[in-house]
Amino acid sequence: MQSAPEIDRILNTRVTRSTAESLLINGNSTSPVKIGKHKYLIHNTCPFDSVSAIVTMAYIDNPRYKQFINDSENSFLKFCKNLAINGTSIKSYCDRGTLLKTIFTENTGIQALNL
Repeated sequence: MQSAPEIDRILNTRVTRSTAESLLINGNSTSPVKIGKHKYLIHNTCPFDSVSAIVTMAYIDNPRYKQFINDSENSFLKFCKNLAINGTSIKSYCDRGTLLKTIFTENTGIQALNL
């Protein structure tokens, strides 16, 4: 099988090349995060992390998506914008926990940690 020059050209175009370190580590592999005065263990974040990565890459790679996200007040889109601009940090994992906490109860993936 030979490479197709037109596909190589598209893949190597700067506009379609994401370079930011904006991938989240799954909650199963991370330490507890502090949200407010409590620490939480967050499990099974693959679906959230996957969608976040897709939206973040769209923000980086596509001017139309970037404009749409910039104009939006949606907290998830703001989260993805922050990932695109700043990459991952401790704050990213706390923000992910805060977003997930609004969706799930503590016994379905987010657990309070009493130390």
